[in-house]
Amino acid sequence: MAFFLPAFPIILRRMDMTDPTEIFVWSGVLFGAAPLSAAIIGPFWGALGDRIGRKAMVLRALLGVTVFVGAMAFVRHPGPLLALRLAQGVFSGFIAPSLTLVSVHAPLDRQGRIAATLQFAVLMGAVIGPPLGGWILDHTSPSFLFATTAAAALFSALLVTARARELVRPAPRAPGAKPLETVLSAFGDVRSAIADSVVLKLLVAVFAVRFGSTCVEPVFAVYAQEFAAQSSFVADHPSFANGVLVAATNLGNLLALPFWGRRGDRHGHRRTLAAAAAGAGLLYPLQALAPEPMSLFAIRFLAGVFLAGTIPAAYGMVAEETPPARRGSSYSLTFSALALAASVAPLVGGNAAAAVGVRHLFLFSAAPMLGAALWIRSWARPAR
Repeated sequence: MAFFLPAFPIILRRMDMTDPTEIFVWSGVLFGAAPLSAAIIGPFWGALGDRIGRKAMVLRALLGVTVFVGAMAFVRHPGPLLALRLAQGVFSGFIAPSLTLVSVHAPLDRQGRIAATLQFAVLMGAVIGPPLGGWILDHTSPSFLFATTAAAALFSALLVTARARELVRPAPRAPGAKPLETVLSAFGDVRSAIADSVVLKLLVAVFAVRFGSTCVEPVFAVYAQEFAAQSSFVADHPSFANGVLVAATNLGNLLALPFWGRRGDRHGHRRTLAAAAAGAGLLYPLQALAPEPMSLFAIRFLAGVFLAGTIPAAYGMVAEETPPARRGSSYSLTFSALALAASVAPLVGGNAAAAVGVRHLFLFSAAPMLGAALWIRSWARPAR
């Protein structure tokens, strides 16, 4: 997925889009389309997985990526690409069911480390994907990026089918229960999870943190090109350079994940989430002041170190609050809050960048992260 997500401004230029404002707006729309539809439908998939099986939900998501991202290889205009991104969001979203499948097999005092381990695997792809995808895009067409992503998803689906075991089975359906009744019960599980005050506050907090960290990402490629006059590397390899700078945040995230997972399990996920959000909020505006690409890489790396703590801590708090039988719906709600932020933030960021420029967007991104950190610190300590 990281092959093509940071490259939408470059892909749109390959589709003969030349107006900078149009590129800003469309990049935000395309980046946020799949998370938006995933945020809406995700809790239903999670609750359904609690009832029919989490492995089935993982396979559904991976096959969704295979079909809809694979179809993007044949698209030559932004409109059909947007439609496929929306459809991808409806049927994909593999992180929440994957985490649920693993989480229900682990004890409560290891939930932070479990979430960190799975996130570590996701971030390995996020570190390797942008520079490799940028290098490929410098030498071939976007179609190859989409086709390669679809092939990777298909391979993953086959791997899960053959090797992943679901030892903790979902609760059996009542005798004579009809499929419609199972679907309606899944919606009831989602409503029950939202009614939990701790879960609801957490959803708002993780939305704010993800919003702040995401609003600049879809248009970051435009900011990276500002350094072409200072760096021959950026000038000669624009897509690859953008991929390297995008990967800096993911690299910091990747290396810091084990620390944050252990810290949350030992010292509390609430305090860990607040510290991680505060550190990221203080570092993000410094990107606007970077004098050259290496400084920008270092700042993005350090911001990623702090952002690494947010996801394991959030899922750790959810695991403390919900029993295994309802964890799929609660995890999917958390994923939906993250996905909704990832869909709204690019739309806001793309339009804001068109109006005031990318540098001011870095300053704006700090406010929701720092506000969330202060609010989380004010919460009463949850009882285990």
